[in-house]
Amino acid sequence: MARTWEEKLGAKVIDLDEVAREVRQIPKIRAKIESKLGTTDPRELQNIIFSDEKKKKTLEELLWPDIVKKTEQLLKDYKKNGEEVVVIEGVALKKTRLKDICDEIWNVEVREEEALKRLLARDKNMTVSLAKKIIKSQNKAVEKARAGINCLGVSICCVCHDGQGNILLNKRTKKCRDEWDCWDNWGGQIEFGETFEEAIKRELMEEANIKPLKMEKGGSLTVLRKIRGVDTHWVAIIYAVKVEKKEYRSNEPEKLQTPTWFSLDNLPSPRHSHFAKDVMAVKERLEQYAGFGNISLDSLMDRTVAS
Repeated sequence: MARTWEEKLGAKVIDLDEVAREVRQIPKIRAKIESKLGTTDPRELQNIIFSDEKKKKTLEELLWPDIVKKTEQLLKDYKKNGEEVVVIEGVALKKTRLKDICDEIWNVEVREEEALKRLLARDKNMTVSLAKKIIKSQNKAVEKARAGINCLGVSICCVCHDGQGNILLNKRTKKCRDEWDCWDNWGGQIEFGETFEEAIKRELMEEANIKPLKMEKGGSLTVLRKIRGVDTHWVAIIYAVKVEKKEYRSNEPEKLQTPTWFSLDNLPSPRHSHFAKDVMAVKERLEQYAGFGNISLDSLMDRTVAS
């Protein structure tokens, strides 16, 4: 990807692997590597460090201070020459202070078979075994994007109703991410490339073979919570979804149990901590078009403490 920026957009690219190779040629660094690891031969070093995590860490401690200094100097030189965009490419970027001077950091995930193909094409003498060790090491170094945890998660929430004042809820099990044994609305993460309505249809069909008859967009909510000590950040898009009033069975009973119809004056407990806010986000839709009377936040609140 970095080379695409260079070739098509004229951006300057700093490849940290290339910088590392230059740093390894510095006499004092070569001497330290020879002393600590017994060789300076690139192939021998690869076999050593990708077979032994301690030795890999030793080499990183020897190289990274100078890699960072050299990269910072290159950045200064590019800035002095008026370069507007510089791309730093490197698996271990986020382990160094270089991350603090980047405007954006992108994680690019490559399928293992494709990564293996590229490594072997770049180095004809590399063995498949060594290439796999390198890929495994790189995968450990890259922090995978995890929606809602280290990047923003976007979800769809469906308040399913029958148009006559009843809503359909499900009960969460311990296989769910949080709020076990609580009653909740329907929905889940929006997948890349989906519209809101496509996500609704997919989620409801996956969860309980529910077919939307009418979908009406309400509001959206920013959901900031701490789950088992981890900060999470989601944006939930809330829809009022009219569905046929009939008995449904969960397609995911290990996660969602007992799809059941309730009126708002006879709600079960405990309920998900965001249940009331979700319903209030479609309050006008429910009151005007779904047969519900006046809906108040207080009437929706559940005083039960969720487990």
